[in-house]
Amino acid sequence: MSIEELTRELAENREKVQVRDKARRDMDHVRESLQEEYKRRYALAEVLKKELRDVERMGGLSLTGLIYEFFGNKEEHMDNERQEQLAAKLKLDQCSHVISELERELSELERRLSNLEGLDERYESLFKEKEQLLLQSSSPNAHTL
Repeated sequence: MSIEELTRELAENREKVQVRDKARRDMDHVRESLQEEYKRRYALAEVLKKELRDVERMGGLSLTGLIYEFFGNKEEHMDNERQEQLAAKLKLDQCSHVISELERELSELERRLSNLEGLDERYESLFKEKEQLLLQSSSPNAHTL
């Protein structure tokens, strides 16, 4: 390989290292986001469980349900509880969708990184090869490396 070819390959390798380093930073960011979303999903699931219990309690023979029925506004409160349940379900579904997207993005970054393995070793090898070519050249400055 000529010095020019080695110089070109070293430059390409440096660009790939930059791509790899950005992918690593992106992966760290995605992992942090995933952790936050997993916690959020757990909290939203707890809210949904509470809202489901509220709807069941309101619909069954509970003291709260009997009091609302006595005052004639049980259906209004049932509608409110159902709306809160649906809102909680929607938030949970949206969070689950975000998690799926983040997991897909993480897989894609991992795949991309697997294609960029060995760059540091390749760079070192190319650099040594170029150094050897320069030392073997007839240039007067070759031995001052």
